[in-house]
Amino acid sequence: MRKYTQIVTARMTRMKIENDLYFFRQRTHIRFGTSESVIGIVFMTNPGSFEFKQTSGWNDFKSGLGNQEFMEAESYADVTMQNIIEVINQGFRQSTMHEPDGIVKIFNISNLVQTDSKKVSTAHTKLRLYLGEERIMDMLEDPVVHSKIGFHEECNQAMFLMMGFVRNVFPEHINRLVKWAEPYEDKLIVALDNKKHPSHPRRWRTEKDLGYQAVQRIADVEGEAEKKKVETIWWSPPQIYKKTDKVDVIGLLSVYR
Repeated sequence: MRKYTQIVTARMTRMKIENDLYFFRQRTHIRFGTSESVIGIVFMTNPGSFEFKQTSGWNDFKSGLGNQEFMEAESYADVTMQNIIEVINQGFRQSTMHEPDGIVKIFNISNLVQTDSKKVSTAHTKLRLYLGEERIMDMLEDPVVHSKIGFHEECNQAMFLMMGFVRNVFPEHINRLVKWAEPYEDKLIVALDNKKHPSHPRRWRTEKDLGYQAVQRIADVEGEAEKKKVETIWWSPPQIYKKTDKVDVIGLLSVYR
């Protein structure tokens, strides 16, 4: 039986450059419940392992066969998305005692699909030089991430704003996004590692203190942070945290100013 039943919808675009086939993921939504309202926005580094595994024709599309330029479909969450779902579910249950109902949008600094984070920045720079400005914003970069106006338009409509990035990848973009997020400090969800870096959600399952931070911050944002501690198989509260501890979001913002 599948634990994470939330449907994830997205658009995959492909492009062949010389002998290399590149994929770009856009319009990624995690759907909780039935509401079409946007309840949250997540900002990360770049798309990774998510695929349309249940969709007919996906294997041919992924292999470069046919003339189809893009595919829009749905599937189930990859590991990173599962961690996001888990944190949101636990945070809502702790603070409001009900399930989340609505859409969580995912945006990335780069839309380039690449599972190896060490290769993302170099490939992104190469593609920026190859693509024209119109194609950059259409495929490689999302205006919500690379336009201050687009960023604020999206953030204003969401109940919470979540950020987590791979360390040492696109640092200048991380600095800019954190700066833009200052007006939303009261609804910003981050889990800081020991270097005060907003950790990527992929780490939240294996580094339990980070997962716990994220859950507690969701509960804070939902307005009832003093309810019972989160007790789960994955993330029972580590001893270094007390019930009254809160994520130092203001401190995070000061680090990146």
